[in-house]
Parts: sequence; C-alpha cells; structure tokens
Amino acid sequence: MTIENPSLQPMKRPVSLLYYNLAVNLKTKKIPSVILNDQDTSPTESSLIHPYPGSMPAYLASRLVERYSCDRDFVFDPFCGSGSVIIEAAKLGRNTYGTDLLRTAVNIANTALNLPSPERIEALWLTVCEQALHRSSLFQRNPIILSTLPDTLQLLSQWFHAETFIEILAIKNEITKVTDSKERDSLLLLLAGSLISLSKRVNRGVMHWGWIADNVKPHHNDLLKTDPFYEMNRRVNRLVTFMRATGSYKLLSRVKSEAVEYDWLDKTQAEIILPKPVNLLITSPPYPYSIDYTLALRLTHYLLCDDSSEVRAQEIGARYKRKRKNRGEQYLQELSVALRRSTVQVIKGGHAVFVLHNPTEYMNIIPMGDNEWCDFLSKSMFGDWTFIEYGYRRCEQRRLINTTQQERSEFIAVFKRD
Repeated sequence: MTIENPSLQPMKRPVSLLYYNLAVNLKTKKIPSVILNDQDTSPTESSLIHPYPGSMPAYLASRLVERYSCDRDFVFDPFCGSGSVIIEAAKLGRNTYGTDLLRTAVNIANTALNLPSPERIEALWLTVCEQALHRSSLFQRNPIILSTLPDTLQLLSQWFHAETFIEILAIKNEITKVTDSKERDSLLLLLAGSLISLSKRVNRGVMHWGWIADNVKPHHNDLLKTDPFYEMNRRVNRLVTFMRATGSYKLLSRVKSEAVEYDWLDKTQAEIILPKPVNLLITSPPYPYSIDYTLALRLTHYLLCDDSSEVRAQEIGARYKRKRKNRGEQYLQELSVALRRSTVQVIKGGHAVFVLHNPTEYMNIIPMGDNEWCDFLSKSMFGDWTFIEYGYRRCEQRRLINTTQQERSEFIAVFKRD
C-alpha cells in the first residue's frame, strides 16, 4: 500500500521499504477534498497591499489552520513570505508568529497585521494625492536631475516614461512625510504594488515587468507612460472595501501576531525563542527551481531604496543554483537544516502541515516520490513525528512566477509530533 494520487503521473521511483511499512501501519487518512478545492479566490490583506510571489492562497491557509488548531493556539510559519498564513490564523483567533529571509516580505506581513482603519487610509491617501499632484506639476516645470537621486531610484526611472516617473516620485515624496511609521509603510507598499500593476507587458510574454526575468529589460522606445494616481486610487479602494466588508482589521487586533526577518541557514544567528510553545507549524517551503523572490520584487526594491544583493545568495531554491549539478541535493540539505531548527519548539501532540510542490514536476533534480518526501520531512524535523494525513490540490492560481503551466498540483502532508 502506498499513497495514491490518481490525478498525477505514476511515480518514477519505487517507495522505500521503510516508508512502505510506515504507510501501511498508520493507515494514513486523506484530507477532505472540500478543504483543498481551488474555487475560492478571496484575497487577504497582504495581497491587496502588495502582490507577492508564492503566497499560499488565503482560503487554503484559513481552512488548514482551522482544521489542525484551536482558538488561542500558537501558530508558526517559518517561511511566512508576505504573511498569508499568519494573517488568516490571526483572524481565526490564533496567536501567530512568522519568519522570513526577506526584509520586504516581513515588512508586508507586519504592515498587513497592523493596518490603520479604512477611514484613516482613505484620509491619508486623499491628503497625499492632493499634495503629490501639486508637487508633480512643480517637478514638470523644474526637471529632476537624476544624478542627485539614490542609485535605486535612478534604476527605477529606466522603466517608466519621464512624466510617469515624476508622478511616482511625487507620490513617494509625500508619503515619506507621513509621521506614523505604520501608516507610512501601508501607503509605500500600496505604491510599490501599483508599480507592478503599472508595468504589465503581457504582449512580451511575461505577466509583468515587475516580476523579474533576466531577459526582461526596459526598452527606451517602449517606456511606460501611464497614470500612477489612478492605479494607486484603485488599490486603496480595493483594500478599504475589503476591510469594511470583512472587519478584518478588528479581528487582527484581538491577538498577538508578528513576523521577523530570520535566516534558518545562518548557524551564527541565535536560536529563535518564540513567545509560546508551537501548537501548529504550517508553511509552504520555497520550491526547487523557483525564481528567487528578491529578484521578483525588483521594482519594489528600487522604490524602497532597498539593496537585497546579499540576501539573494542565501535563499533556498534560489535562481543562482539552477545550473549546479548537485542542486537537488543541496536544496534538500538546506531544507533539512531549516526544518530541524524551526520545529524544535512544536509541542508533543502538535501538528506540522506542509504545502509542497508536486514531486513529479521536479523528478529531474530531486528523484523522490510523495512517500519519500514524507519520509524526508519526518526525519528532518526535530523529535519524533507520525505522518497522519495527506491530500492533493489542483491549483489554477499561479503560485510560481516562472511556471508555464496554467494548472498545477500541490501535495499537502500533515504530521503529528509523538
């Protein structure tokens, strides 16, 4: 007996005898399909503030948290990205904590967890908009000398028409005058998210110029001349409408939630001491072959004057590893280290839920089937774990930037600590 997945291709390697016996003895259950279906496209606060590659869908995070934890439990995501898991867990009354390698991702997560009221966001944007319109007219009459700007803003100017760039810069300058850091971060990230929407170039074969690809460069004869005020206004309206309809900002204020910047591969960093013992660890680790997220946020880093070059080399599954012969082995080694360090504080009886890539899609670099992946996870985590449930989900939502497939499948594995 092995785990069967009729919707996917047959495994290319036999399951190890060790895991074969484990699966038989434990009579592993399937997660109900209603939990994993992909019909719900509801957003979450972080995705409305700023689109982020690889985020777990809000509906999936919410249903898994509700199934494997209780009210006031402590939920932890060691690869939290922009925070969709911890945000949805917080709405359900769980205390949450997340870590991520990227400062920008952590900033998005914390901003979404601590949003001002929708009325305050609208008032702030109205003020910023009026002042930025006046400032952009001044910039038009007195051209900006690019050499006086930070290097990252000079790079950003290469992607937009001069008039559009002036308007973007005017909006940013007015946002930086907002005194409250949480309010300022909210508007800055909304503006950064607007840049990605403004940079659409579907006719070039890429979803956005803002989603990075090495062969996608700005062209002097095709610079974007568009209206950042309109796009910013659209994003603000979407966010405040969602907040009012769901009352989410009130739900998020009931519990303690936080995301911090942390590198699980850096053994020189002190071990994280979480506020509480972990009842549920739920995460979606970076996929092999995924485009590293630091590069995927190129325009955001330019706008925020953020240099992410040092972080790029450390990311699990990063682009620079693609041509290495041992890239699959290296990925597993790094993931194993991260899993062992991140599962130390899960209590006995607690759960670990992993949303993983479809193993058949990466057989060329990691020749392991679903059962072997579960064996790898259970051995990598700290302590003794029992594999209790599994499931497959067809996902029409594109969770990877570089996928050419419109429809993907993912594997969900659930463990319980003995």
